[in-house]
Amino acid sequence: MTNPSGLPDLGDRRAEPTRHELSEGTAGLPCEVDGALSSNRWAMLDTGSATVKLRLYEAASLRHCCLLLGELAQAADSGAELTVRILGRCLVEAFLRALYLHYGGHDALVRIAQDTLHQHVKMHENIQNSSQRLARDRRAARKRLAKIRAANRGIARRTPSSRARRRCHSTSSRTFPGWRRAGST
Repeated sequence: MTNPSGLPDLGDRRAEPTRHELSEGTAGLPCEVDGALSSNRWAMLDTGSATVKLRLYEAASLRHCCLLLGELAQAADSGAELTVRILGRCLVEAFLRALYLHYGGHDALVRIAQDTLHQHVKMHENIQNSSQRLARDRRAARKRLAKIRAANRGIARRTPSSRARRRCHSTSSRTFPGWRRAGST
């Protein structure tokens, strides 16, 4: 027996739902919320007032929690334990944020927006600092490399054994004593 939303009707029984019932309920909840939030009713309500804006954010939080719950159920069915743990934590954080938003009202929405802006600014500053540090390190490495190459060239010019080794290994000096090189007269 199902209710109008297509979910199993549990009636008044207080027993724990079975795994199958939980799975069906979890699969149906995002569809039900998505159907309710996708209707034209939300477009007509959007007057731009603070209350409507808050309700829209609450609806988005509800949809986010439902989507996380659906992903969590899929991960649990596939046996991905680490994914279940990560999604479980994300779901708890999203749910707590949704409750904070619901009970905190417009002030909570403003604080969440300020906190989000602050975190984005901090992240941008960290990225910029990291990019500048990498550029400085790259320039310093190029300078060190140029110094090392210059030192190696100087060592190669001063070391007689390195000159002899270069002569022995070059292709133009592979002649036998008394033989002329090709092209020489």
